[in-house]
Amino acid sequence: MTSSSRWYAKPVWLVLWISLIGPLALPMVWSSPHLTRPAKWMISITVILLTVWLTVAMFRIVLLTLQRLKTYPDFSRLLHNLGTQ
Repeated sequence: MTSSSRWYAKPVWLVLWISLIGPLALPMVWSSPHLTRPAKWMISITVILLTVWLTVAMFRIVLLTLQRLKTYPDFSRLLHNLGTQ
């Protein structure tokens, strides 16, 4: 199969792959003959920055949620009971 006939390497499909599996789709981006080298770099940098930003945001959300949940007496009791088992 020639590289130009790979349906999964077309830009429309690359957007889907990046949306579904994020940075794991970057090898497909780099193997795509339909994109120029600068486009591949721009997509790669954007995907990596977005992944880092989302990871940091999720970490902050989890920490904030745990801090807020600790203020509820029932949750604190539940955490204490889980720690003693």
